[in-house]
Amino acid sequence: MNYRNKTVFIGLFLPLFFIWPGGLFAEQKNIKVKPETIYIQNCAVCHGDDGTGAMPGIPSLIDDRSWAKYPNSELVKRIQNGIQPAKSETGMPANAGNPALTENELLLSLVYLRSLTGSD
Repeated sequence: MNYRNKTVFIGLFLPLFFIWPGGLFAEQKNIKVKPETIYIQNCAVCHGDDGTGAMPGIPSLIDDRSWAKYPNSELVKRIQNGIQPAKSETGMPANAGNPALTENELLLSLVYLRSLTGSD
């Protein structure tokens, strides 16, 4: 197969991997995780479904919105490193206690939390 034939072959058949059912990326395109789901599964146990705090020593993220002044990129870094407030015995473990959470999932959980507080 010469160079030209290889180019034609790649140009015609490579796109099929992206669009053909069961192709290389077909499953990945269909995965859609809602920000609410990520928040509920990873954050709500401590912060509550509505962000008001579900455990003793966990402050309401709705009543105290001081966190909302920070950009999401800064908040993600803080969550990834863990948070230990000066006036609290209870802190948040690194990556919200879930080492499998990705940066994108943390961002999505913040999108949901901001929607609860109206600080989009």
